[in-house]
Parts: sequence; C-alpha cells; structure tokens
Amino acid sequence: MDSHPFGDRRAALPFHQFSDGRKAEQYVRRFDNGFSTSIICHESSYGGQVGLYELMLEYRGRPTSADDITAPGDTVCGWLTKEEVIEKLERVENLPPKPKDKAVFEFLNGLTSDQNGFYGEM
Repeated sequence: MDSHPFGDRRAALPFHQFSDGRKAEQYVRRFDNGFSTSIICHESSYGGQVGLYELMLEYRGRPTSADDITAPGDTVCGWLTKEEVIEKLERVENLPPKPKDKAVFEFLNGLTSDQNGFYGEM
C-alpha cells in the first residue's frame, strides 16, 4: 500500500477500471475516533468519469452519515475535487466518537422482523 493524503492506496478491482485506460483509484483511511473513509475514483463512481472523487463514511466498519460530510441519511458524497476530499477528511478526523446508544440504535435500525418476530439484517 502506498501512502497518499487520502489514506492508504488500495488496488482497485478490475471491474472498476476506466474503459479509456485511466487507472481507477481507491484509498482507505482510519481515524482514532472510530470513523474511516473510502475514497474512490473509477468509471462508475459519482464523478469518476470526469476525474472527481466519491467518499464513503464508516463508523466502526459500518456505513454511516455525518453532518457536513455526507447528506443527511446518506453514507457517500460524490463529485468531490481533491481539495474538497482533504477538507472532508479533516472534518472526519475532528468528529467526536459516536455515543454507544447511537451505535446500538443504528444496529437495531438495520434489522427487520418477519411475521414470526424473528429479526435479521435488511
């Protein structure tokens, strides 16, 4: 893995490559506050075809949203310039860790019950 301002560079999957020969990009960065980001630029990413980046936000390995980083209820933000990605990474680094209740709520919110009352992931 190569170091980059966006995080550790990862090998992009073959199906993420650009059809015009440009190299797809993927970076992963973990923060001490429990958040992590995945930044991508490939043919199918939001803005990738014009060289812009898409950022996905996670908390303790699960997709999440945060004000000023993603839209409310959304876990990704696309069409970002390099400068905008760096700005968002600085914001992620300064986020407070989520309270335990919120993590439990997000877990329970991701479950659904069947007609017998059994729960499982959506």
